[in-house]
Amino acid sequence: MESINWSTEWLTSLLWIARVFLFTIVGFVLVGWFLIRRMRWGRQFWRLSGMYFIPRQRTWLSWRPILTVALLLLLTVISVRLDVILSFQGNDLFTALQELNAAAFWRSIFIFGILATINVVLVLVTFFIGQAQIIHWRLWLNQRMLGDWLNDSAYHRGRFVSTPVDNPDQRIQQDITSYVGDSQSLALGAVSSAVSLVSFTIILWQLSGPLAVFGIQIPRGMVFLAYVYVIIATVFAFRIGRPLIRLNFLNELLTASYRYALVRVRDNSESIAFYRGEQVENGGLLARFAAIIANTWQIVFRSMKFQGFNLVISQIAVVFPYVIQAQRYFSQQITLGDVTQTASAFSQVEGALSFFRLAYDDFASYRASLNRL
Repeated sequence: MESINWSTEWLTSLLWIARVFLFTIVGFVLVGWFLIRRMRWGRQFWRLSGMYFIPRQRTWLSWRPILTVALLLLLTVISVRLDVILSFQGNDLFTALQELNAAAFWRSIFIFGILATINVVLVLVTFFIGQAQIIHWRLWLNQRMLGDWLNDSAYHRGRFVSTPVDNPDQRIQQDITSYVGDSQSLALGAVSSAVSLVSFTIILWQLSGPLAVFGIQIPRGMVFLAYVYVIIATVFAFRIGRPLIRLNFLNELLTASYRYALVRVRDNSESIAFYRGEQVENGGLLARFAAIIANTWQIVFRSMKFQGFNLVISQIAVVFPYVIQAQRYFSQQITLGDVTQTASAFSQVEGALSFFRLAYDDFASYRASLNRL
């Protein structure tokens, strides 16, 4: 028996996408408003790019940034719905294998072919639109940064203030690129995780049975264990990975300082050669490079702790749903398709809850880029 009605699924999915997209837009705006008002890095983001997303005219170009964001959110919602449908298709496939139902098996394969084709097109369209937004955003931010730097001779006067801006050339070239790309990937990743969390929690709830823990009977125990497992892991991961924010900031700062010192030697080559200052310059350059290496070793050791912890958590999560559902399967309470769909749903829930844990390293680099800009 099919887990869902494939003949009407296209209409069900369209209604689901429309409803979830509306909630996603509202939630995205509310969370963005909260971050801008309450979080320091949120205010930094808005100060850098707020004017880019605010339409100032009734022209297409003025509305393009915000419309592109809405389109990317829609594509993200569609992607999550496709993952949900694929989990049901997988259930049908393995149930057909268990029941030796050849007709149901080949029907499931045909449905998979259609879904896989849609998925390929969706991924390519999302990639193109996402890259187009990044390019337009970089163009706008680069013009703004150059204007601020060159206006009123700020590029020259900045050398004589009490806290001069270090390496503004690197800020304009390198940090803009990473800032724009990370802003998009982290935002869409968070939205995808939130929508996936709700969608697959419902599936996991339907597939879960009662579970005894320390003599206490817990209804829908798989959902309870999934949330407890990932939340505890996330708390520990945050504690382990937090120093990476400062270390990544120092890495870019020390690297830029060393590169600037090398450029300064080239620009002042005549004076250095005249006064035979090669040995002094060499000592200064080696000292700057030694600081880079020392900070790099700290990043390596901290990253090993952080990534090692994440790998252990991720490996345990692979077998966790099978272990929990094994007893119900062997007692013939659920089918093989139910077991595989449980594993798929658990993986999606675990991945959604683990988003900020797994993306913490990227977020650390993002915070560092924001601080430098």
